[in-house]
Amino acid sequence: MVAHIARKKQVRGMMTAYNSYKAKQAKVKGARQNKDPNDAAALTDTINKITDKLANVDKTAWRAEDTDPFQAALLTVRVEIENVMTPTPTE
Repeated sequence: MVAHIARKKQVRGMMTAYNSYKAKQAKVKGARQNKDPNDAAALTDTINKITDKLANVDKTAWRAEDTDPFQAALLTVRVEIENVMTPTPTE
């Protein structure tokens, strides 16, 4: 009898934990899906975060194998920034 009651409590606790987990996942998933990729404020926030990270980089301990891909990635970003900054001609 006692084992049966304990089993019911355990099942109830697991269901409560599972339901709260699913609710949390649905909230996070919904928040990510609502973001507009063309939202200027979100892009500005992302650029500011990247700028802060780049300002705090300490490359003194990096090896050549670390710096070469990093510099290649920065060059790719530079090209994309130039593409965004260059006005497109209107026809």
